[in-house]
Amino acid sequence: MSKGNGFLSFASTFPTEQSCIEYYEQIRWNGKVVSPFDETAKVYKCKNGKYRCANTGKYPPATAVRHSENSRPPKPP
Repeated sequence: MSKGNGFLSFASTFPTEQSCIEYYEQIRWNGKVVSPFDETAKVYKCKNGKYRCANTGKYPPATAVRHSENSRPPKPP
């Protein structure tokens, strides 16, 4: 993400909602999604782009935070 801090900078970095979600998923989970409902459960990505916890059947949002986590995700570069 460029150093400019405004809507135009954001919009040029993330032209689609999906590109923004993919970026956030990468910095949030670094390829290993963890369910906030059950940290030991396997998590599947569904066709609609949502994640599904195998043990609970719930759909955690991409912005979900594990219960044991007290930190924020890193700011974009």
